[in-house]
Amino acid sequence: MIGNLVVGRLADRRTIPVLVAGLALNLVFLVAFALLADLPAPAVAAMLGIGLTGVTMNPAMVTRVQRADNGLVGLLPELVRRRGHAPVMQPCA
Repeated sequence: MIGNLVVGRLADRRTIPVLVAGLALNLVFLVAFALLADLPAPAVAAMLGIGLTGVTMNPAMVTRVQRADNGLVGLLPELVRRRGHAPVMQPCA
């Protein structure tokens, strides 16, 4: 929760640098996990890093989408209302 607050405030000011830094950090954790998967402690630390980095990137991604939507994201609730229901995903056979 603290990570989301911090990243959310940073993303308001510098969205793209926050996304780039987060993706780079996620890449570091992914490579660390790939290289150290045989060792339990480093593998767990890398997985925690992947999860924490990925979760805290959400505010930055939302900020980016809202700034780049050209008004389309705001239309989604209206389109769903006019259709009468939200789209439903069909299960794979």
